[in-house]
Amino acid sequence: MNESVPKLPVLSWQGISLAHAPARASLLDLPAVRFTTSGRAAIWHALRLIGLKPGDRVLMPSYHCMSMIAPVVLLGGEVEFYPIVADGSADMDYLRSATRRPVRAILAAHFFGLPRAMQPIRQLCDERGIAFIEDCAHALWGQHAGNTVGSLGDYAIGSMTKFFPVPEGGCIASSRHSLEGVQLRSTPVRRELKVLVDVLERATSFERLPGVNGALNVLWRIKAMLRGRSRRGVDEGPKDLLVAQAALADLDVEQAGIAMSRAARGVVRHIRMDWTFESRRAHFARLLACSGRLSGARPLSPSIPDEAAPYVFPLLADDPDRGFAALRDLGIAVFRWDWRWPGTPDDTSDYGNVWAHHVLQLPCHQDLSTHDMDYIERALVQVFGRSVEPVGPTTTRELSAKGVI
Repeated sequence: MNESVPKLPVLSWQGISLAHAPARASLLDLPAVRFTTSGRAAIWHALRLIGLKPGDRVLMPSYHCMSMIAPVVLLGGEVEFYPIVADGSADMDYLRSATRRPVRAILAAHFFGLPRAMQPIRQLCDERGIAFIEDCAHALWGQHAGNTVGSLGDYAIGSMTKFFPVPEGGCIASSRHSLEGVQLRSTPVRRELKVLVDVLERATSFERLPGVNGALNVLWRIKAMLRGRSRRGVDEGPKDLLVAQAALADLDVEQAGIAMSRAARGVVRHIRMDWTFESRRAHFARLLACSGRLSGARPLSPSIPDEAAPYVFPLLADDPDRGFAALRDLGIAVFRWDWRWPGTPDDTSDYGNVWAHHVLQLPCHQDLSTHDMDYIERALVQVFGRSVEPVGPTTTRELSAKGVI
């Protein structure tokens, strides 16, 4: 798929600041923070810190991406999936029942960057001696009931690539424990250079660096030509969506032990945090307004929580297969989590099953231009504006009875 609009943040002059000026409290402000190569590497480190052993049970949400689960399996843990309720929070009745047997850890996520209630899980974990990992990969900012995202978990994990124009980066953070046990090696020089080139190449491909776009694009063409010569005759293999997802789920233990590159950390340090925060909220609000013109889809969340800067805009589609394919054909980098870990229960009372198929995740990041947002709106109206009669019921049982799931 050719991206008509960027799926993730892109470096631009507009987003750069010479000074680091945080907008408000965020995951990165927790007392202990270590930068890793990815969010899944951060989960791997958190599991090692809690002493996960082969056979230990870890409760994970039924709505998930593959890279959330891979670290548990790699360390020999036994994954048990718990259902989520209508607002995306964990089904606490299920967790209370499941934790009557030994459980080493519970992982819960702030899906889409919309903060969820984590206090009930924290209380349950305290009562039963269970470690709590707060997955903030989608939520750099946000609060729920006065608690900043990441502050309630024994360990919290984040993803830098979702909020900053960098090709790598995650973090493990904690307000409760030391991170001295997270030993990370320095990034090799070759990798540092690759990260820097990747940042600039992606920025110029979307023409976000006026004044140097042309000169740098000449260098990238030369690089591509030299790479083509060196790789002549090499079979690249399939490039379909499933292969890309499988690669995302893969976790290289060697890479997990390396720190986030200095180049990527430098980019993060000089991004305008206030502008990033406000732009994401504004783009989310604009898509909310646009959804009023759609008849075949509706927003999963009717509003933006205070102090939150969403990762994506979740759209609940009546005919998600058609909508997904049509939007991608138009160059919109939409995605969904319909490829789940084998063994995930197919429970019709679980909203995770509905979301996995029906929720389309649309970009709303800070580096979408006005032109980009106009294009996304036109695409949504074109695909969903004249859809069939929308599905009325909102509970999974009703959806199942109608044959939607």
